[in-house]
Amino acid sequence: MSLFGTAVFDWQFSNPTMEVQDGAVHLSGPIVVYSNAALDALFALVRPVSVRVAGDPTGGGTTYVDHWGPDPSLLLKWQGKQATAILSTLSRGQAMPGDAHLCTATFVLLTAITPITP
Repeated sequence: MSLFGTAVFDWQFSNPTMEVQDGAVHLSGPIVVYSNAALDALFALVRPVSVRVAGDPTGGGTTYVDHWGPDPSLLLKWQGKQATAILSTLSRGQAMPGDAHLCTATFVLLTAITPITP
């Protein structure tokens, strides 16, 4: 199970894709959301972001993640790992039995990935 804010979901096939774009790590892929309340909570947390770089991020440059409004970052927990992230995109693809929904999500990670310690 994964958690962002109060919303519980699972990555479909347990494999989010990690990609570095402009020096920021993007975690994305299909997710299964298990309730209408969790889906509503996730949609309320979506904040489009833009990523920009000053200098070479691999050589000491700075990566900026710009967003609008109050700070939308929360702790994202998944597969025994965690990082502070912004949910930058969410789209609902299909309703499934029992109030579950198949969606596609992208998170921009703001902190390094760390293992969750008990």
